[in-house]
Amino acid sequence: MVSFSMIDATKLRSIAMAQQGLHKNAAFGRGRTGVLQMISQLGYLQLDSISVVVRAHRHILRTRVPGADLRHLGRLLADREIYEYRFPVAAYHPMSEFRFASHHMAWRWEMNQRQFRVRREDRAMMTRVLDRIREEGPLRSRDFEAGTHKSGGWWHWKPAKRALEMLYYQGDLMVSARDGMEKSFDLTERVVPADIDTSTPDMEEYVRYLIHSVMRAHGFASYRTLTFPARGVPVRKAMLSELARQVSEGELVQFVDKTGEKLWGMPDLVEGRLPRVTEKVRILSPFDNLVTERERLSNVFGFDYQIECFVPEAKRKYGYFCLPVMMGKSFMARMDCRSHRDESRFEIKALYLEPEFATRRAFASVVNDFARAIREYGVFDGCKDVIVMETAPEFARGMLRSQLKSAP
Repeated sequence: MVSFSMIDATKLRSIAMAQQGLHKNAAFGRGRTGVLQMISQLGYLQLDSISVVVRAHRHILRTRVPGADLRHLGRLLADREIYEYRFPVAAYHPMSEFRFASHHMAWRWEMNQRQFRVRREDRAMMTRVLDRIREEGPLRSRDFEAGTHKSGGWWHWKPAKRALEMLYYQGDLMVSARDGMEKSFDLTERVVPADIDTSTPDMEEYVRYLIHSVMRAHGFASYRTLTFPARGVPVRKAMLSELARQVSEGELVQFVDKTGEKLWGMPDLVEGRLPRVTEKVRILSPFDNLVTERERLSNVFGFDYQIECFVPEAKRKYGYFCLPVMMGKSFMARMDCRSHRDESRFEIKALYLEPEFATRRAFASVVNDFARAIREYGVFDGCKDVIVMETAPEFARGMLRSQLKSAP
């Protein structure tokens, strides 16, 4: 076993950022090809409906594929090169890896069967929804509102919407297209291309996939990170057995972090040269693949972060939707923001600097780049003007406001 002292946090940060495509500009390329390469490398691109600032999938795209937009995602979805599913979160995934969602779909099916004992009326509704989509083609949830069906008004929107979601989660339906956040559903066999393998992998192959996909995205991982995508699927025994095999055969190396937690990593990364990370400001989404594993973020980057939009307002420490901000390999701040697009105004409600950047001297060394990054992000979100309300420390407000006035 390699000790953590031989693999310091600086190297782990570099590995994580390089695997995530955050170490340099356009690491995955550009355009449609770059978007597909990004999703394939990261394993998934999370979708989220929160729009106080630009939505998560657009934000994550921007940080890795310059110039990419929703048209590229729409084209990839239409061409069946990606698919949408909640595995482990609502996200786009590579269509080539579709079969590995089948264990999660089976778990969802079992969950639905248990619900039927309470909601037996759902079974009939699910059959009706399937029959209608089979007959009419792709439909949206609002197509099941009363009066939208030619044969009468027996549809009740909420039960129909619930049936749609159940059928989607258990794999009978898939998202065939999107218009913003509105989904169209079609039969799975009409969405998945004929040349895609849809067989269910056995548990050994499934855990090998989990290990491969997580290592591809992060370079190293804890047991918790490795099993996160399998949420709901019992993989512990097979996972531990496969990890032991891969370590014994040299496919992975094992070490511990500063807390004593076991980590597994790719030998060529853990034992190789340190990847170079460009020194620039990066404003990340709270749902960015780099930051969603909160304990990993704390252990490796020393950044104690939690998105607080799901926390009652009275218990929030920083704000509703704080964006993590990096400089190089370090987290420099978090800022609670809101885009007032109708007024073309990007509001920084509160900015909190991390200790490393919380002196006048340290902040002065990055404030110019930070102001430029904020300006660019605001324009990306449809806002020309930027206002700064509160900062901690307080001196940062005046320094940032001054630089924002002169930032191009």
